[in-house]
This record gives sequence, C-alpha cells and structure tokens, in this order.
Amino acid sequence: KEVDGKTGSFSRTVYQSMLTDLGCNTNHFRWVIENCSILPTVKQDCRKAIDTYSNSIPQIKEIAGNYLPVIDVEEEISESWQAYLGLKNYLTLEDYLFLLTEFAMDADNAADNRNRVSCIYQKLVEFGCLDSERLRNQITDWAAHNKICSENNIFMAPSELSHITLEGFSSKNRVYI
Repeated sequence: KEVDGKTGSFSRTVYQSMLTDLGCNTNHFRWVIENCSILPTVKQDCRKAIDTYSNSIPQIKEIAGNYLPVIDVEEEISESWQAYLGLKNYLTLEDYLFLLTEFAMDADNAADNRNRVSCIYQKLVEFGCLDSERLRNQITDWAAHNKICSENNIFMAPSELSHITLEGFSSKNRVYI
C-alpha cells in the first residue's frame, strides 16, 4: 500500500505525489524492511533483512547452528518472500570461513561443532576451492590468522597440523577431516 493520508493537523494532507516529489519512499512496508531491524533471528535478536539469512538455505541449521543470523520462523521462507524481503539465500566462502573462526573461538562446543566442520570442509570442496587459485589464496590468507580443528577437538594453527593417510604412518596433531 502506498502512503497517503492526513497528517493530523487541520487542513493538511500528505499525498503520494508530495512524497514522490520530495524523493521519499512511498511504500512504507518496503521502507521498514529495508531500514528497520525487525526480523527475528536464531541469535535471539532482530536484524534488517539484508543482514539475515533465509532458513531455506540447504543445510543451514546443520552448518550454521546459532552462529549466523538465520531468520527464526517455523516455516521455511519461500523463494518469492526471500526475493521480496532481500534475505541472504546462500552461503559464501566468507561465511564458511567466518563459521570456522567462530567454532575455533567456541572451545566449549568443539565436540558439538565437529559435524559442522566436516560439512563446511565438504562445502568448500563443492564450492570449487580446490580448482580456483583465487579461492585457494583466500583460504590461505584466512589460515594465516585462524585455527582449524584437530582430531582431538583442539583448534590449532594449520601450520601445526599434519595430514598423513598412508597406512603404517602416524602423526601428532592430525587435522580433523
């Protein structure tokens, strides 16, 4: 619905054309969606739509848990509502790396996050990170300042971990995969 109506003052009316001439948004609902933190998220707060992830992203609950601001409603958001609201409807490499960073800082839930770490590693492969030099460099830059999960649920610098898969060999501080 477009904005149009009385201002509350005697003989003063606001018409849609007046707002349009002033460059104002005449769709109040659209303005609220774009400018107000009104969408509830799993982080127990409200966010703007542009800062909120759709709950219909495949595996979003399994991967992100409560670490990303995913819209907190019972039903999955339809594609048309996702588009209208402007929700984030996919995870980027930056999102996956952010999650890995969050998991490393949340030592109390390291065991619970093991499956999430595995899912993210799989998503990184599916994302094409092994085939893209640009993506590999982005991960390498991230790894220089972050930690990843070892087999014993301790987050360590990648340079301190090893990954040996040959039969008969063992290594200290093996990376969790």
